[in-house]
Amino acid sequence: MVGCDLRDQDENRLLVVLSTSAIPAVLRGSGGRNQRQGVRIPLDDLEQCVTLWPGGSKDRARSQRLFADGALAAQGIRFTLCADTPLRGEAPDISYAVEDTSGKPQKKNHKINPITRSIITAFLLVSNPPAVKAITRLTASWPTEARDAIAKWLLSARCESSLGPMMDPVLNGCLAQLEIFILGYYYAVLSSLVDASQLHVQEAYGAWGWNDLQILNATREFVHSSVDKSKPYPRHQVLKLAGYFYAGASYDEQLPRVGKVAVGILGKLTLLTASVLGGADTPSKAEKFWLLDVDPTCIPSNTAGIVNSGVQKRCLSKALGDFQVTRLCLNEQPANQSDFTSHIEPDWDYDVHTLLVAYRHHGRIVHRLSPLATDLLVLRSWVPPVDDVDRLDVLEQAFPVRLEYFYGGTVIYDIEVGNVLLVDPPRRPRVGGPHWLTAKS
Repeated sequence: MVGCDLRDQDENRLLVVLSTSAIPAVLRGSGGRNQRQGVRIPLDDLEQCVTLWPGGSKDRARSQRLFADGALAAQGIRFTLCADTPLRGEAPDISYAVEDTSGKPQKKNHKINPITRSIITAFLLVSNPPAVKAITRLTASWPTEARDAIAKWLLSARCESSLGPMMDPVLNGCLAQLEIFILGYYYAVLSSLVDASQLHVQEAYGAWGWNDLQILNATREFVHSSVDKSKPYPRHQVLKLAGYFYAGASYDEQLPRVGKVAVGILGKLTLLTASVLGGADTPSKAEKFWLLDVDPTCIPSNTAGIVNSGVQKRCLSKALGDFQVTRLCLNEQPANQSDFTSHIEPDWDYDVHTLLVAYRHHGRIVHRLSPLATDLLVLRSWVPPVDDVDRLDVLEQAFPVRLEYFYGGTVIYDIEVGNVLLVDPPRRPRVGGPHWLTAKS
């Protein structure tokens, strides 16, 4: 019903009203947004998220096929966490390097048609044969006029919905196919980073809608957040992308406020780095984002729902000679460390809207650590476990001491050895739980 007076309707009868406010801006010919976009993402069957695109059964089958083609083009592409070496005067940052393990490098002399090259440059992470083949096959069905218009359109800084060609139905259909392909590509790449095992219902929440140019803007901005594709991507940029695709983070209100110290986003769902949950004691764990459906009011954040890391404070240092320390053997089975927990706390000394992670042992505070500083230390100081303790040449001067010596935020050091290094002892599943090791760094 259009133009009806709702006051004259019987509240016991179903009423259907056409409201243009829910129609995507790209179809209304307006750049404004009256409602926040959002789509539920079934994590057990990601392809189902694109069946909401309008059309019949054949159109839905084609959408699922395009999504699968995007995921196939992303096979072998993964993010690996790394610590940047900052320029003089700059703070250290954490980044993700892109690795292509598909074993199919692109030949330098291989000719790629202009529209395929433009799309890969604008939206994809790697130009390899699977990506080139998939994009070439995608664009082959597009009319020549549509290919030329999109190639010219990609030269603009942003994908604006107010551009005249966007009102052409054929062109809109080509862009919709591209959006679905890109969704499949990035959900495949990000799936190895996002841990959703704690969700009661295996559903994420994407902040996009069908025929939504924000998909193109979000991915294009991410690709260009690196100086070039051979350089790592800053972690806060990866957090923005994961928050947009998995946590329903608002593109306009939240993503622009995600900075270098961000360690989480409170969107429709909560997305946090593993270090915030106290489980980032190895590089492979530190690179994860945890997707949670919890009450976000218990997590310190700013007014935009961005979770930022607090400031790491200097620890109290004590020399070994100041008190009697009992040496343990690396092969010795540690005492029961089951009561070793981590908790989120506001950074009371710096900014209560930022957080620190407090580690406790039997209720006693061990350390309050900045999750950002923790990740940097894990990346820089990580020593991979080995089966043979005798092969720990880098720890020849190290010896384990009990966790109790670190109560109260204390750091133990040996005057003759030097700084303290936190290491994961062999055959121990968790750093900090069994032992803290002193060693020459």
